Amino acid sequence: MKRLTILAVALIAMVVCVAALAFTGILPVGKALAALYTAVPALGFAALTADRDTHKKDGLSLNLGVAAAKKIYKGSLVARDANGNATPGAVATTLLGVGRAEETVDNSSGGAGDESVTIRKGIFKFGNSAAADEITNAEIGASCYIVDDQTVAKTDGTGTRSVAGTVYDVDSDGVWVKFE
Repeated sequence: MKRLTILAVALIAMVVCVAALAFTGILPVGKALAALYTAVPALGFAALTADRDTHKKDGLSLNLGVAAAKKIYKGSLVARDANGNATPGAVATTLLGVGRAEETVDNSSGGAGDESVTIRKGIFKFGNSAAADEITNAEIGASCYIVDDQTVAKTDGTGTRSVAGTVYDVDSDGVWVKFE
């Protein structure tokens, strides 16, 4: 572990020095990048000479800690709060829609991150708002906004709602929302 720490500190110091030289114009940007590229193997990150077990994620699901005192229901619209915790969709300006809950998780008596929830990305149908905020085919491809954990709207409610996702399609009983 000590070797990795020393290598990481050396790499960071080198990046800072080369960036400073490039920023001041002493070293052209292209040469600065080339210097960094050639320095990486010298720090112990050489090209592979054998197979590597490279971990992957499919990009379709993620697992987030649940915000304090929140319960997320399976199938609900889940958002990420300003602290990076999963929270049920609600009217707020500090949220970002991330997907659909794959399970019910009750963290109503816990602190932030005491429980975690699996969230699925993709295209899911949620309820459509009404009246002037009803989403129509004219909004396909545009952002839609969180009303609650099962409803989306056409507008941001005059600056009170966060983006849920992108309107993918609209039919008589709901709005298909794309979460990326």
